[in-house]
Amino acid sequence: MEHTCEYFANMKGPMLIIGGTLMAFALAYLALDKEKRGRLTRLIKIGGPRVSAAATPHGSLSQEKRATVDKPHGDILPPSRRQALLYTMKDVSVPLNPESLVGRDVTDEGTLKSLLPITANYFTCPAKYTPTGLSTDEIKALGDFPEYATLSGVPLPNPYFEFKPEMAKPRPYRPFRWNYHQTMSLTRMETDWWLELDQEYRSRITQRKELYLKHGKAVLDYLPGSELACKELMEMVVQFLCARYPQYFSLSNEKRYFHNGILGTKDDLKAKHPLVILMDNIPEDFAIMLRDDKTGDYVLRAGVICSALGWNLGMKMGLQLHQIHAPIPDYKEKMQFSMDR
Repeated sequence: MEHTCEYFANMKGPMLIIGGTLMAFALAYLALDKEKRGRLTRLIKIGGPRVSAAATPHGSLSQEKRATVDKPHGDILPPSRRQALLYTMKDVSVPLNPESLVGRDVTDEGTLKSLLPITANYFTCPAKYTPTGLSTDEIKALGDFPEYATLSGVPLPNPYFEFKPEMAKPRPYRPFRWNYHQTMSLTRMETDWWLELDQEYRSRITQRKELYLKHGKAVLDYLPGSELACKELMEMVVQFLCARYPQYFSLSNEKRYFHNGILGTKDDLKAKHPLVILMDNIPEDFAIMLRDDKTGDYVLRAGVICSALGWNLGMKMGLQLHQIHAPIPDYKEKMQFSMDR
């Protein structure tokens, strides 16, 4: 009994310190306003179910934006690229009056009145305009492999002569280093690193080709009207590879054959679909969204996607953005308006 009393006597000092600390914390907590108390509670909470992954409150859209979420986007066009034609005139492959290329001042209203239908093949349909203001005649006159760096405003990468595929390690990708917030996550692209190759390049190409042979349209597909977009994407990718890794990739003088020095292959660009060229040479996924000429909504019309988790290309083909993202919590309330714009 004597030892017990002595033990509690020795513990009295530390207990008072702990009790005083807890009391001070409680008073400080009560002094905070409601928003700060909630933030502090979320910070120290270690258990319990998580209701939403996004930190943005449900009422994040203004009343003005709420009123326009369901408003059609049929009259909204992407920025015009007609001025870029001034710098590509020297490379047109089909003789064409310069005034017919850049002499006409095409307004958004004129473009909207004669838009290329989303299901139409640009090469066979009558003269129409793409959403960026270029006519199908102008695009055909530019021919194969025009200066996409000029047309798009995105410069070609710098040559990487020191690159060795057998020694290259993938750059670290840490999307969840910080607290997650549901946003569009727009960042400035590093043009030198748009497409990255590493020491697993050969094995990944082999895996992707096997997936295509096994699953077909579940990983690679294209709908009518996507011909121009698929061609442009393939040509931009080939131009990038030849500029970034000139010691491994090259394009023949007549721009028909693509040489891959790492794989030891030679592709006839006229004999394969553009997306198959990408499948055979690029370990990246691509999804092509095209603007619907009637509604202004963007629709998945073509793609090569081998790395999807919980879905595949066949499940999403032909859907609009909000339909593709329907399973995502809070997408309609927090993301749909900005994404559709």
